Amino acid sequence: MTRTRPSNAFLVYWLPLLAWLGIMLYFTTAPHPYAPLEGTGWRPGDAPSHVIGYLIMGLLLMRLACRLHGCSYRTVAWALLIAVVYATLDELHQIPIESRGFAVMDIVCNAAGATIAAGITVALWRRRSAPH
Repeated sequence: MTRTRPSNAFLVYWLPLLAWLGIMLYFTTAPHPYAPLEGTGWRPGDAPSHVIGYLIMGLLLMRLACRLHGCSYRTVAWALLIAVVYATLDELHQIPIESRGFAVMDIVCNAAGATIAAGITVALWRRRSAPH
């Protein structure tokens, strides 16, 4: 693996993650386009967007974590935990937003996306570290 210069490391590893978090924040503060299921607050129409959004975020986060701390099961587990905590905070910040609110199922979908990212990260890491 080629090392990037510290100035390039920000552009290559940090900036994509921060940009994606900004995009996610923009969409989670906008009024919601789907109506929730009666009495649940959950909008099943947006479940795929939660999974895909957190899959991308998880991959970017785990890429950064592996860059900073080396790729290991522990690094991936910590990155996954950070993604789930972020998902929970994201839901909490939506409580005061009109047409949005806190939905546990959204956190479950977000965690599913981040977990898929963890699986992909581990598979790639094991493949790269396997003897050829």
